[in-house]
Amino acid sequence: MTKRVSSKELDYGSDGLYYLDDQPFTGIIEYRPESGWLEAEEEYKNGLQWGLSRKWHRKGVLEWEAECAFGARHGLCREWDEAGHLIAEDHYEFGVRVHGKQWDSKGNLTEEFEIQESDPGFELLQAFRTAYERDRNEE
Repeated sequence: MTKRVSSKELDYGSDGLYYLDDQPFTGIIEYRPESGWLEAEEEYKNGLQWGLSRKWHRKGVLEWEAECAFGARHGLCREWDEAGHLIAEDHYEFGVRVHGKQWDSKGNLTEEFEIQESDPGFELLQAFRTAYERDRNEE
């Protein structure tokens, strides 16, 4: 069974990891304001954000959902308005947005994005990809 804890129960280490009882945390962190409603939850593995992260609008409608790995967004990320309309869908690698689309509340496409070599995050993305492949090949 997956362990669920309040964000207030965890310690953030100088190494960038989240800890529970001096151990890197694996499980789900819940974020609840004083009123007690579930505002957000994030999955963690060995102290790093890893898995699904979700945040809800105050009325309980999902606001966004993001796949995460390596402590950053990595995979599909989607966002909805308070009426439940999909307004953004992005794909990330190692925390860098590589492509995506945005819509207005009527479903009209307002933006399409594809990372370009001239984008500030492109060089970082290439460095992460290279390091990841190198590490995979060493295993």
